[in-house]
Amino acid sequence: IGTVLEVLFDLPFWISVLLGGGVVVVYSTIGGMWSLTLTDIVQFVIKTVGLMFVLLPICLYRVGGWDELVSKLPASNFSFTSIGWDTIITYFMIYFFGILIGQDIWQRVFTAKTAKVAKYAGTFAGFYCILYGLTCALIGMAAHVLIPDLDNVNNAFAAIVKVSLPDGIRGLVIAAALAAMMSTASAGLLAASTVLTEDLLPKLRGGKQSSLNI
Repeated sequence: IGTVLEVLFDLPFWISVLLGGGVVVVYSTIGGMWSLTLTDIVQFVIKTVGLMFVLLPICLYRVGGWDELVSKLPASNFSFTSIGWDTIITYFMIYFFGILIGQDIWQRVFTAKTAKVAKYAGTFAGFYCILYGLTCALIGMAAHVLIPDLDNVNNAFAAIVKVSLPDGIRGLVIAAALAAMMSTASAGLLAASTVLTEDLLPKLRGGKQSSLNI
């Protein structure tokens, strides 16, 4: 969030972080899991439309189409194994097992009405994550072609939005990016506060429950 605000609005990075983080903290604190559920629904729609159906097609158009994208990038960019099997295995171990026990993931699973809903929602989310990952990868490739002299690769998304999109559409895509980041940040914040109040503080207080509410 801080990077996007820094690049697009020319704000100092620390101010961008405080602004973005402050918004997340406020609505997560006020509404808890219910506010996260409601905002996640809105954020899901915004980021899907903004990234998959607006930014990606425009980026490919700016590059000159799929064939031009392929011709302007090395073949290794389109290989799933070019990063090396050691890196692939490392990513698998970290993200597969990390997400498997991720409290921010399970808190969403536990809010499902029934086990059947959780099962189908999880399956849909898995397929969506694949499409979302491919979309972001292609946007990154287009950014590499359109902005080859970019100093900081972490600013690639914000930079390509600033360069490629007209003002009106740019606002939608910025909202999409912020929605995706805020969804992740708010889930992590609630997960951390849950672990603190339900697991850590009672241990430190000799089994006595914390007086804090989440």
